[in-house]
Amino acid sequence: MRQLRRAGVLTLNQGVLLKGVNDNAATLRKLYLALGEEGVMPYYLHHCDLVEGGEHFRTSIEEGRRIWTELRGTMPGYFIPEYILDTPGGGGKIPLGGNFVRETAPGDYELLRTGAAYSDPA
Repeated sequence: MRQLRRAGVLTLNQGVLLKGVNDNAATLRKLYLALGEEGVMPYYLHHCDLVEGGEHFRTSIEEGRRIWTELRGTMPGYFIPEYILDTPGGGGKIPLGGNFVRETAPGDYELLRTGAAYSDPA
């Protein structure tokens, strides 16, 4: 990492929110501060994709938003990655931490950028 930093290479981290692994603000805060000390900027925190065999790692979107919001008040903004949903079917990345999604019913969301519906089974 030191060689990359000395060469001026910008290094970004993309991680996944995983239930039972890093699904709390304290763990993520520790990770992001450690990354920052190494010159790696937290960039994306991905909501866990719907993948076969990975259901036990998924948090709900609301739990992820709660964790992300808790981080916002406890560390510098440049150490807080964008919490995103990589939408199925090539719809792109939708930020989950702001006003880009609207819950229409428990576990059901409208993706405001596209108007598409998304159901979160977690």
